[in-house]
Amino acid sequence: TLGNYAFGNCMRLTSATLVEQIEGGTTGASLKTLGAGTFYNCEALSSFVVPYSVMEIGDFCFKGCKSLEEITLTTDEDKGLGSSLEKIGYRAFEDCGSLKKLTLPASYKGAEGDATKGGKGGNVFHLSTVKGCGSLESIKTFDRNIQFVSDAPKGAGDNKAPGDGYNDGKGFVDGDYNF
Repeated sequence: TLGNYAFGNCMRLTSATLVEQIEGGTTGASLKTLGAGTFYNCEALSSFVVPYSVMEIGDFCFKGCKSLEEITLTTDEDKGLGSSLEKIGYRAFEDCGSLKKLTLPASYKGAEGDATKGGKGGNVFHLSTVKGCGSLESIKTFDRNIQFVSDAPKGAGDNKAPGDGYNDGKGFVDGDYNF
């Protein structure tokens, strides 16, 4: 695991290479998790390649990376292969205003993780993950079962406290959604 907020607030960090990507994987990487806020508020970070071995991107991992134009989650954007990524945490890319596209790899199991490996399952992608991404043009997925949900406040079908930001995946998006 790369620790929580390991590079948090490194506002002048322009690039980071954790391991070298090669055909079919990486050069001996064992990194499984990018912790919560790992690159939080790294305003100058413009691109990042998530290593093949990473299975989870933590909550707020890239939040506030205003210059982040490209995040590579898979080495094969045509088939979604070349990735171990299963889970993307809450608001992981929030306020990444320059991010243009997001391609979820075939290995992606939803925001709650793979139920067979201790996660809640559900195959959902919370649109709050990309809240404030004004340049985002598309989100591509290879799993027809992934459901894009809004994090509707109380009064939109949940019984939780106001402003909790989650309604158990009941805020399905049908049509356009503004980031």
